[in-house]
Amino acid sequence: MSKRNKACYIIGTILIIGSIILLATTFLKAKPHDDRQSIIIYYEEGKDAPVSGVLNKVPYEPLEAPSEAELIALACVESIGTETELETIGYNMTYVMQVITAEGGTDQDMCLACAQALFNTCVKLQAKYNPEEVCEKYQYTQPASFISDEARYACEQIFLYGNMYEKVEDATIFYNPKYGWSAYHESQEFVCEINGVNFYREVTK
Repeated sequence: MSKRNKACYIIGTILIIGSIILLATTFLKAKPHDDRQSIIIYYEEGKDAPVSGVLNKVPYEPLEAPSEAELIALACVESIGTETELETIGYNMTYVMQVITAEGGTDQDMCLACAQALFNTCVKLQAKYNPEEVCEKYQYTQPASFISDEARYACEQIFLYGNMYEKVEDATIFYNPKYGWSAYHESQEFVCEINGVNFYREVTK
């Protein structure tokens, strides 16, 4: 190999090695490409489950403030069992809940149905009597010594929040035939049966 060819060979080798080193250095310095998008999960106060997942943005619509009616209902709920109950609600809701507990126990549907029938009676009487007075006047079951969660929920939903239990429609009376046949109840207009208890709409004469 001539001196000229040898020099060219050495220079070419150096250039190749230099290119390799340059490429390796550039590759090591470069950050790996990550096309994943960051997602922020927003949680509604008081809830464990996410309510929205938006790409780096706040939820589109803010949570609505409670209405005046909802605030009043909440104040009534908070007063139950306290010395302000009568003043806030206007009657003894604790007593009513105990009656519904005696009627429906821990059966959610029964508690809702009984509370709805009681509410319907108040409506039929054009609010002449409040729920407590209806329980006493129409001889509902004697109140239980406690309040079941199901009865509490039923009374709060129907009497305070106005969420009706539509299955019993406008029935106002009910009884369980298993404990004795009633000619009066059977003479009324049958609406539905819930767990062995019959609900009736009173016949208008």
